[in-house]
Amino acid sequence: SRIAPECANCYAVPMTARLDAMGKEKYRGLVTDSNWTGKINFDPASLTKPAGWKKPRMVFVNSMSDLFHVNVSDRMIAEIIVAMLAAPQHRYQVLTKRPDRMTKVMGDYCPKKMRNIWFGTSAGCPQTQAKAQSAMATLAALGFNTWVSCEPQLSAVNWDGWDFLSWMVVGGESGHGARPFQGEWALSSIAWATAHGVPIFVKQMGRINSLDGQIIDPSSKGDDFASWPTALQVRQYPEAMAL
Repeated sequence: SRIAPECANCYAVPMTARLDAMGKEKYRGLVTDSNWTGKINFDPASLTKPAGWKKPRMVFVNSMSDLFHVNVSDRMIAEIIVAMLAAPQHRYQVLTKRPDRMTKVMGDYCPKKMRNIWFGTSAGCPQTQAKAQSAMATLAALGFNTWVSCEPQLSAVNWDGWDFLSWMVVGGESGHGARPFQGEWALSSIAWATAHGVPIFVKQMGRINSLDGQIIDPSSKGDDFASWPTALQVRQYPEAMAL
């Protein structure tokens, strides 16, 4: 379900509808009339797959989901965490828009120092950022790897107090109805991250982008990395995330 301003143009909604129409069973009944139904489909068969991938991979766990949605049970979360721990050769990126529940569940039930799992939250505007900061700081203090996805970034943000982060991703919005992204926002985040020793990854400029009032990247997603000003060409990973 949509929970924040960043969710307005969620790419997962039309993608889920398309996969449902193609007969993909685990996407059945999740979307109607261009919105989530609130139904959760748990796919336990997928949990054995990472153990079978011998070559280490970077796994984005929640490209089409939110692990800490209210309708995802603690048991489901536990089974997914166990599957990640059972295949430690991989690096897992967990991303949620519900950091309060993530911090509670992980703090109450899960072992600390899960070095192969990275727990992130979305924060693309001051409103979302303010709600997430305390929970993420607590999670970091407990010893978990924490990161933030400021993508889609909808306005300027202030990262003061976020120096507990292990990684940061920033970027603009692509797709239908994309909202503007300013290169100045990325430069500000890069400057902050550099000053605080936080690796930062600039993902894309988005479909509608500018710097000093001029278009940075006219490509459809603003992802022509080589065309960007050098100051924006920053794609760093934490050393511990390296495969």
